[in-house]
Amino acid sequence: MSRSLVSHALLLKNLFHPRFRYTIPIYQRPFSWTDKESNRLFDDIVDAMGESGQNPQFDSFFLGALVLTGNMDETAKKPLSGKLVSALNTILSGKKGLPDEIQGNFDVVDGKQRLVTLKILLCLLRDLSDNGDDPSFRQLIGDGNNGNHYRLELCGGEREFLQKHVLPPGSSLLHVPDQDNMSDSETKMNRVRDSLHQNLLDLSKEDRARLLDYVVNHCEVVIILSEEIDHAFQIFLSINETGKELTDGDILKAELMSQLAPNDVEKYRNIWEQWNDSLGEARAKAESKKKTFFNHFRFVLTSNPSNILSDFRKVVDKAGGAEPFIDNYLIPNARAYEIITSGNWPQNEKNKTEMDFVLAMLNWLPHDDWMAPAMLAITRYANEPDILLAFMRKLDRLAYGLLILPGGAPDRKKKYNPLKRSLRETTGEPDPFETVEFSPSEKKIIRAIIENSLHKNRPAAARLLLLRLDMMASGNGTAYYNELMAEEELSVEHLLPHNPAPGSRWLQDFDNGKQRARQTECLGNLFLVRHRSENPKMRNYDYDRKYAILFANGHNHPVSLTNELKQLVQWTRKDLEMRQNRLMALVDELWPV
Repeated sequence: MSRSLVSHALLLKNLFHPRFRYTIPIYQRPFSWTDKESNRLFDDIVDAMGESGQNPQFDSFFLGALVLTGNMDETAKKPLSGKLVSALNTILSGKKGLPDEIQGNFDVVDGKQRLVTLKILLCLLRDLSDNGDDPSFRQLIGDGNNGNHYRLELCGGEREFLQKHVLPPGSSLLHVPDQDNMSDSETKMNRVRDSLHQNLLDLSKEDRARLLDYVVNHCEVVIILSEEIDHAFQIFLSINETGKELTDGDILKAELMSQLAPNDVEKYRNIWEQWNDSLGEARAKAESKKKTFFNHFRFVLTSNPSNILSDFRKVVDKAGGAEPFIDNYLIPNARAYEIITSGNWPQNEKNKTEMDFVLAMLNWLPHDDWMAPAMLAITRYANEPDILLAFMRKLDRLAYGLLILPGGAPDRKKKYNPLKRSLRETTGEPDPFETVEFSPSEKKIIRAIIENSLHKNRPAAARLLLLRLDMMASGNGTAYYNELMAEEELSVEHLLPHNPAPGSRWLQDFDNGKQRARQTECLGNLFLVRHRSENPKMRNYDYDRKYAILFANGHNHPVSLTNELKQLVQWTRKDLEMRQNRLMALVDELWPV
């Protein structure tokens, strides 16, 4: 029996052509991406787009492959067999003469996470645009009316969430109330939506317009389409080894091995497999680090890679061939990456306790732009442990400061790129941070945000800073907090709520409305709670009810700074002021001016 197969590269504007509809079938696993993965995709696209006034780093940016199954016949649901390729090409070329009933109705076998995330990004760009009602957006997204179906359809609660809180014009910017019945996948979609929204707000209006153009007209996927589901799954398995996507490393490995002398191939294949096995083990432990080693390695080699493979070839030539490249570049950086992602500095090495702590703090971060500078430093200062420790402490402060400062990936790049360039120099400045240190004005902004509006402007930074301050106050080590967060995620709650209920005690104790709004957002009013079992119950309740939730049956709270509330029978302005002063004193101790 013949099977029709299409493999076609599509720009996003063609992927979401009005003739195409994509359904996430019921057998697919729930949406599982978090804001870490969506931020990484966003940062990669922004990096590829390049800075304003310059040509994109990648004129055509590849977002991966989608494996689809389905047919091109809307009404009869009959496969078109040999006509499949020509029908697809006719739609994409815009030629006339194709009957209206011929449309693409596809099930997504592989690629759900990226497809949903890209759809959320497009809807946010639409809703943040001054031209959100432009017909071009309806072409990309659909409007659900008059037969103009949405281009992407999920199942169950995910479908309801997308069609209520993302796809309709304007809906992606509206707050989604906390709901106890929201599934884990819907919660993750909501966090991805809100995180991408914040990332877009960090861009200028001009950069958002550039990003929309870049995503639609320069970003592309390869669709692999079969009319038979068994065939589609066979294709999926052939490009995914036990569900694990092929990496740039597979391509680089073949490239390097082809350049080795026959007698050296076996030797270097064994070396490769030796560190590659341990690398995979480290990557499995580092849940938040979905980028492969090679994604970071290219930024170790160059700050502005136009093409990952061609850049590798240039450095291989500069190194003197495949053999010295593997010995002097690849393996040392792979070892550095393994150490970083495992958060475990080698035994018997100087400064192990201090290095383990800094690595743990860096691995808590939602962004991983710091990874390449860390790899460069570990390889460069391998024989200078004290200089390396001083560097890593400064990198930790830089990375957290950039998480707090207004801005996104382009702003972080302006700090990290000079740092990487300095580290690549064989004889650089004694202190690579000399050119990237925060200015006095940046330090003032960071401190002001921490003091008055951290959660409002930087919710991810608020959670991590409170964890670090709790560590300082309690004396507990990173292992304690990693174990605590493994049991249940911690999130930030406002003790004095944003919207006290009418007649609430809050309105009596904090009777000045404008002052109360400021007090709500200050650092002293923030505390950490268990995300699932405590946060949804807090709402805007009075202090005594929140107290009963936190300390049920007289139990202590595992978060030290939260447990201190157990001594307070009420939360007054004086209590808030005292806690604010104490937390800011810890901040000054953590990051002295």
